[in-house]
Amino acid sequence: MADAKELEECSKIAQKVAREAGDIIIQGRRKGFSMSNKIGVDLVTEVDKACEDLIIGTLKQRFPAHKFIGEETAELVANPDGTLFLTEAPTWLIDPLDGTTNFVTGQNDVVVSIALVVKKEIVMGVIFNPFFQEMYSAVKGQGAYCNQEKISVGSESDLTKIVVMNNLGPGRGAEFIEKSTKRIECLLKKGIRGFRCGGSCAMNMCYVASNRLGLYYEVGYGGPWDAAAGKILIEEAGGVALDAPNNGPFRLMAGPGNVICGNAAVCAQVQSVLQESDKSNKKQPSLIPLCVGLGILACGMIALRR
Repeated sequence: MADAKELEECSKIAQKVAREAGDIIIQGRRKGFSMSNKIGVDLVTEVDKACEDLIIGTLKQRFPAHKFIGEETAELVANPDGTLFLTEAPTWLIDPLDGTTNFVTGQNDVVVSIALVVKKEIVMGVIFNPFFQEMYSAVKGQGAYCNQEKISVGSESDLTKIVVMNNLGPGRGAEFIEKSTKRIECLLKKGIRGFRCGGSCAMNMCYVASNRLGLYYEVGYGGPWDAAAGKILIEEAGGVALDAPNNGPFRLMAGPGNVICGNAAVCAQVQSVLQESDKSNKKQPSLIPLCVGLGILACGMIALRR
């Protein structure tokens, strides 16, 4: 399956079920929902699960021979290099509700993301925001669209004229915090016009594809379902999606992944800034263990005085 007409039909079916899942999301916001923590501060709600059941159930009925990988139900298998193991069979990658924390806290950057991989290549993507009623879609070789209007990434390459988007995700370890804040500091010192944190990998990629943002990067987004549809959307909108901050090709990982996307020129510049930041961070010993150690020593001295 790689015929253009077949892929267009897959896109129409994906868009339909994405809208149906969007209705569940809207109703969930209105009526209330139960939720729990997955890992650390990362959340999951009953709405996530209901949307995934609907999407996979609908697609399985239509495509019984296909494979399905959903965020809430899949057990990922990794290749030796950590990338996602995929067979030659058509495989759907589904994030039923990307931006769960946004959803829970009443923010509207919340999307349904569905991608189709054929012969290990992403060939179709659909991303739907039910609150804004925006349907983003892309089929390989056919361009990128928002509500059936063609979209394209921006051409601006001057860092002082672009807004950069990032997600910090659920990581709260000392090393993650140091690296993340150092990267932001380095970008600000380069004079970028603005910096944002959005909370939805797929939505952020839509914003870049439609030239609402100049660039988006994230080191450690949740899983392959987060960025798969966005990757083909970006490319069909004339941009590039790469591995950040390693400057290699984008890779679907069997777990957290990295991405940077925008036009090629601005991605190259920001990659360089991120790499410089990581190098300088390695040269400087972390102050966090030192502060912790001094704190423990001080507590010990106080205890001795008592």
